[in-house]
Amino acid sequence: MTRASSQHSPVVLDVLGRRVRIDAGGHPATAQVDALWSRCRTTGASDTGEETTIILPRTDRPLTPDAGLHLADQVRAVALEAAAGRLLLLRAAAVSTPDGSVVALVSSDAAQRASVVAELSRRGFGYVSDELLAADESFAVVAFPEPLRFEHEDPEFSTLAGPDALGMRPCPDAGLRLAAVVMLEHDPDLRGAPELTRVARPDDVRRLEDALVSAPSSWAETALPDLVDEVDGLWVLTYGEIQAAAPVLAGLVARRTQVPVGPGQLYVAVGVGDGEDRPLAVSGHDLALDGLRRVVWMAAAGGASLEDLHAAAIRELPDPHPVSVQLVAAAVRDLMGLRLLVPEEGVRRLAAVGGDM
Repeated sequence: MTRASSQHSPVVLDVLGRRVRIDAGGHPATAQVDALWSRCRTTGASDTGEETTIILPRTDRPLTPDAGLHLADQVRAVALEAAAGRLLLLRAAAVSTPDGSVVALVSSDAAQRASVVAELSRRGFGYVSDELLAADESFAVVAFPEPLRFEHEDPEFSTLAGPDALGMRPCPDAGLRLAAVVMLEHDPDLRGAPELTRVARPDDVRRLEDALVSAPSSWAETALPDLVDEVDGLWVLTYGEIQAAAPVLAGLVARRTQVPVGPGQLYVAVGVGDGEDRPLAVSGHDLALDGLRRVVWMAAAGGASLEDLHAAAIRELPDPHPVSVQLVAAAVRDLMGLRLLVPEEGVRRLAAVGGDM
């Protein structure tokens, strides 16, 4: 470490609740660090009030791959320190559905882990973490969307890539909750469909032991059994091509999480028919809806179930995602929050008392 340069601004990160200030040593290196760690940037205060500063040597050149990897190791060391005594940490990648349901992906092969999480995130899942899955005792997940590390047999060719550069979908900002834990078993000779099998108890806890990084001392004895109970067991995914595994994982999450809108429940759009393809005002503000929410809102003009709304989205929007059901459910939840969608019984109740929307 050397004296910080005064000619460039530091990059400030939120690392599992700890504020980390990185002085990268010069403009080119700062731009690189900013791009690699873009999903962890913060302007807020630390959850704990603590801050760590990392100062790199002054330079007018970009970071070398080795320097980038060394910095990632330093930031991960801060993550371990920040989680100590507070969080359960698993050596696992993680992705989420749009409603915040998180799938932990456990593998001893770091290269496979990074490749799988990158591919899934391009196929409708949000990126949560590449190597450290953090959760509290209620199994709420704390995202750590670090750059992805692609290991190589020759360490000289190992490299980092930022999730933005890889085109990975972000996870929700809040409300992340662990829904499933899946062990990855890559079989390059497998030509058929991926196989998802459940691990019999008590082998599930034993097989997770190597993935446990740390847990609060008050929880250490029961952390893994509690985790397995919370997610209703451990699963193993055997796959050849990860592209075919995305729908399998989406199906597992759909079975594990409660769909927020029942199939028999009808929802009715508010404001359709005001003369335009969008409501004139919502709570005093002019509002334009994006593609999926607009399709869902318009499809509910006469009342529609979640099944109807999903069918409308598939008809109207190109390239449906493997987690399209969760995307539509999230759109329904957003529209209800905006008071643009209400349960059918709510419409009948308001009509009975002469209320309006």
